[in-house]
Amino acid sequence: MGGTLERPNYSNYGNGGHSETVYIEYTDATDYQTLLDLFWESHEAAYHYTRPLDTAYKSIIFYQNEEQKALAEASLAAKRQAVSPTPVFTEVRDAKNFQFWPAETYHQKYYKNPCPGN
Repeated sequence: MGGTLERPNYSNYGNGGHSETVYIEYTDATDYQTLLDLFWESHEAAYHYTRPLDTAYKSIIFYQNEEQKALAEASLAAKRQAVSPTPVFTEVRDAKNFQFWPAETYHQKYYKNPCPGN
């Protein structure tokens, strides 16, 4: 998401300021808090990209409304408190301010079809 390139692809998305994201469509059977819990369980919260222009692997939580924003900010605060003094570089951002670009087909549905070698 984000960035300056029109229709970025795997070979150039990091150069345009884009970040890899996971787009999740869910029903009322799953709530946003459950997704936040999965988010924190499934990645390294203290990872920080090392080069200023390398935004491809930033840790970002996107929200769609004010309720989700409050939940995301509360989960980030809880994570920071839980791992203190280790810094957490995760950002909370409004999804409406970013364009989502789908990845190539072979990068889709990773959990169903993991990339070879992973």
